[in-house]
Amino acid sequence: MYQIFDILKKRVLNETINLFLDNPTQKLCESDVRKLKGLSKMSVNSSLRLLAKNSILIKEIYGRTGVYHLNRKNPITRQMKVLKTIDYLRNFLQKIK
Repeated sequence: MYQIFDILKKRVLNETINLFLDNPTQKLCESDVRKLKGLSKMSVNSSLRLLAKNSILIKEIYGRTGVYHLNRKNPITRQMKVLKTIDYLRNFLQKIK
């Protein structure tokens, strides 16, 4: 089991989590994540597997394709979404001041 702060330190993992936090209801396969974030196949593959293993993402299989989506029932994931929203609002308020 990975510690959450170890996951957040790694750039590819962080970018992958942010993609799913920005689109919490969207289901994405590995190639979608690669295209949207411009990351290598191997780094995306290992990131998605690690995040699914730690219950941050849920993996569903459709034929031969693995499709991932945010595990919104996971308390850590819910708190990460709250923090992301607070950060967005803080940045927005700084812009309008």
